[in-house]
Amino acid sequence: MTVTLLPDVERMMSAYLRTKTEVTDLVGQNVYTVVPKQAATKFPFVRLTRITGAPLFSRPLRFDQATIQVDCWGGSKQLAWQTAATIAALLTEDFLGVHDEGVVVNVDINGLQDLPDTTYDPPQPRWLFDAVVTARPA
Repeated sequence: MTVTLLPDVERMMSAYLRTKTEVTDLVGQNVYTVVPKQAATKFPFVRLTRITGAPLFSRPLRFDQATIQVDCWGGSKQLAWQTAATIAALLTEDFLGVHDEGVVVNVDINGLQDLPDTTYDPPQPRWLFDAVVTARPA
């Protein structure tokens, strides 16, 4: 029996964003699914976190609909916003299609939020949004 796994949408999105000059010009390669300790105080950076999601159908298990939270920290509020807005635009305009990890068939973006991160002293600029990504195995 061969088992077909749903794609890891976090990993697929992270790999995709690190290939886009529109993103790397803003944050370099600092796109993470788990932020390394040494990077947590080096701004700017992006963190992708799957916060929820479920297969569209359980039989057959072919399509996943993952909600990914995209957090963008900048050296400034403007840079954090620009990074979030750029990523949202890329996801809706260019992310659809075939990737090494799977095929993205749809992306919906929820509103951008200005939510400074108060775990830092002083609070650091952060813009975030959710992307609902529907994907299937390649």
